Amino acid sequence: MNIESKAFQANELLNKWNQQKPNDVYLYFEDQEITFKQLLDRVNSTAVKLIDLGIKPGERVALFLFNSPEFIYAWFAINKIGAVMVPINTGFKKNETEFILQNSGCKGIIADELVLDDVVIPASGNSPLIEWIAVRGHSSVTNILSFEDFFSGNNTIETIRWPDENLAAILYTSGTTGKPKGVMCPYSYYSSIAEAASTWLSFKPDDRFLTILPLFHMNAQTTSTMGSLNLGASLILLNGFNPATFWQTMKKYKATIFNYLGLMLPFLVSLPVTAEEKDNPVRYAIGAQADPNQIDALEKRWDLSIIELFGMTEIGGTCNPIEGKKLGSCGLPMTGHTVRIVDENGEQLPTGEIGEITVSGSSITLGYWRNEEETNKTYRDGFVFTGDVGYLDEDGFLFFVGRRKDIIRRSGENIASAEVENVVMAHPKVVEAAALPVPDPVRDEEVKIYVVLKQGETPETLPPEEIVSWCQDQLAKFKIPRYIEYIDQLPKTNTQKVRKIELIEAKTDLTIGAWDRFGNK
Repeated sequence: MNIESKAFQANELLNKWNQQKPNDVYLYFEDQEITFKQLLDRVNSTAVKLIDLGIKPGERVALFLFNSPEFIYAWFAINKIGAVMVPINTGFKKNETEFILQNSGCKGIIADELVLDDVVIPASGNSPLIEWIAVRGHSSVTNILSFEDFFSGNNTIETIRWPDENLAAILYTSGTTGKPKGVMCPYSYYSSIAEAASTWLSFKPDDRFLTILPLFHMNAQTTSTMGSLNLGASLILLNGFNPATFWQTMKKYKATIFNYLGLMLPFLVSLPVTAEEKDNPVRYAIGAQADPNQIDALEKRWDLSIIELFGMTEIGGTCNPIEGKKLGSCGLPMTGHTVRIVDENGEQLPTGEIGEITVSGSSITLGYWRNEEETNKTYRDGFVFTGDVGYLDEDGFLFFVGRRKDIIRRSGENIASAEVENVVMAHPKVVEAAALPVPDPVRDEEVKIYVVLKQGETPETLPPEEIVSWCQDQLAKFKIPRYIEYIDQLPKTNTQKVRKIELIEAKTDLTIGAWDRFGNK
């Protein structure tokens, strides 16, 4: 793949800002404030240590780290020497980690002490290419290196601009339906998305980007980390989402931009308004799958702009413009990208027709690591076939309908699970919902909805009949759930995606324990 880019790579940007404003704070983490000069020094000394440990260009180093400055030191250092970062989901257990280490062929691991003994050491024992492990924190295990020692050595090393098409990272997808796939991300992936996002969303050098999303995830890497570094702005790292202290944290760090997942917003809006919320410094909230029916109200309550986008690890994607955005839309293709909607044969569909979303552009990744079969299925004719379903309107705005694998087929009609979920979640007593297909001998499949009620609510205060009545006003008859089951919480991946496979596999008969509107069971 021939990829052209004029954007700076991460280590070139770090040099640039170190020359222009070395003492400005780039990174905020807990009580730490790390300047561009401090960041550069720690990246350089880490890079020198990696060379001393025998890491060569093209070789892979795994990061099993929670959000922390050490993640960024290691990431930039790995790329500085032309090696490949392999971040691992911190929620993974031994077998999942073992698969990634073996599949990627990592030579070393930098891990957090919290996951060292139970996950990393057992997983590395069956990964013959692993030569060393370094720990962030402490370990009493013999031969485990201290990552703290990486910062104390020589910090003089040349910055090389590696070819844009060279591999910078392998990002493994969450693997909710099977073994993870390693998405091969070139240097251009990071620089292209950062440049496009910075321009599209008018980021400013004095912005402060706050992310609660994990750094092993593409969003936190591309939009937050690279987006802030591209402008010489600041990055605020948090570990996890706490609705009760969210606005206090925004004010403490003077955050102007934060990234969200759609499920965060209902939790925030369900809390009483506080002084910190009313006086928050945020300009933009950037994310996906916010309820379009609530965006106007949330923007007024919080005095900020909510910017919806569409993306996945394999692509750049789309983003709503600051001016002229459309509620319910994922926006327009970002600079350098093209979006097409195609049918089952890959043929482009007319405006307004629903089909599979395909994307091409400057940030398209290189395929799946050591997985030619899946690469050939997904990467075709210069486009990534996302497996997601949507349509383009007459102005070119993308509207997401659902997952191609998340479509319920009832009596010959296709029903997007996301559509049913959004309607149910719009009920004032509901926090979350997940729709699943239930096999049916007459209608092929029926719709089942799992419902999580807000704190203090019970099935007595929101009986299933009321949910059906709510849906009847907003959904076609064939889309209304037949089966309703209340659940305390939905199973999630570490990136907060609902693990529907767990719900499907929990029972041999998904109608058991569910209310049935055609005859309660």
